[in-house]
Amino acid sequence: DANLDRQVRPIARLAIDPGVIVKSGGARIETQIGSSLYAEGTAAKPIIFTSIFDDRYGAGGVFDTTNDAAATSGAEGDWGGLFFGPLSIGSVDRALITFAGGSATVEGGSGVFNAVEIHQAQVRIANSVLEHNAKGGDTSNRAGRSSSTPAVIFVRGAQPVIVNNIIQNNDTTSAVGTGTTAAISINVNALNAQ
Repeated sequence: DANLDRQVRPIARLAIDPGVIVKSGGARIETQIGSSLYAEGTAAKPIIFTSIFDDRYGAGGVFDTTNDAAATSGAEGDWGGLFFGPLSIGSVDRALITFAGGSATVEGGSGVFNAVEIHQAQVRIANSVLEHNAKGGDTSNRAGRSSSTPAVIFVRGAQPVIVNNIIQNNDTTSAVGTGTTAAISINVNALNAQ
């Protein structure tokens, strides 16, 4: 119909509703230029980001996603995590992020990611639990995504809002086997006087 108002949508938006369970294996959720991710749960219906092998969560009475009769269970690093790329927007509220910080495919290979990575993006993470995640971090550029240091939440060139979260029981062994890996790693260029 010639009277319809049609518009091109140059940006993408993924909105995840309260109570949704997102299970991943060897993958990550990534936003890039102009895209956004909104995962805002409630106290009664948090959003769950977990491993495909995590049989603790499910819907319709079928929690065994891999149909292996509980022969496997979720483990740190089963999936990559949440990656917020330059000029993207993200809001994660009342969520559980668990078993992330692992390897995920990138163009021409794979890379290791932290449970949450924020690279020059506008992101808010609030009222959430981040637990049982691998240390993550990768010194390669991961096909243009730049490197990261091991941390549960890694920030480069951004000033995210990170408030009222619980970061607990994550793999904190450093890459060299001594000391611990940070819960949050923010590069000094991301800090400002405020």
